[in-house]
Amino acid sequence: MTFRYDTNRNYYYWSYPVRGSGTWSPDEGRSGSGCLRITGSVAEAVLPDETNGVILTPGNSWTVSGWMKEVSVTAGARARLRLGLYAAGQEGCSWVGDILDICKEKSLNYNYHTWHEENFGIWTNSSDLPPADPNQPLIDLFIEKQIP
Repeated sequence: MTFRYDTNRNYYYWSYPVRGSGTWSPDEGRSGSGCLRITGSVAEAVLPDETNGVILTPGNSWTVSGWMKEVSVTAGARARLRLGLYAAGQEGCSWVGDILDICKEKSLNYNYHTWHEENFGIWTNSSDLPPADPNQPLIDLFIEKQIP
């Protein structure tokens, strides 16, 4: 399965602090046929495609690849392709455990981005409040998986 990113699909731009923009640029890119472009960010920024979901099938494998070009980037800045994995339903801890096992087996770096969220957060309260209501099963899973 190959996804082509050659049209404007209304990608969602996020940055912290809120600054810059993410856009489709139809006349630029590696072959001049268009590219996704992030400009004006000063720290963290992402431009995810939330329209192309893939249902993972046990026993299959996937490869993620792409081209990146940096222009006027400050020294020490990093840009990278990222694959976001999301779970739904009641089996969240089991799914997170499987993903952690795969990351360990394949020596993949990862971060668990959802600190505050009702369903899969480390803390189940709103992100604009101090940490409360810990998701203890998820915390226990991370402790278990991080011990060598």
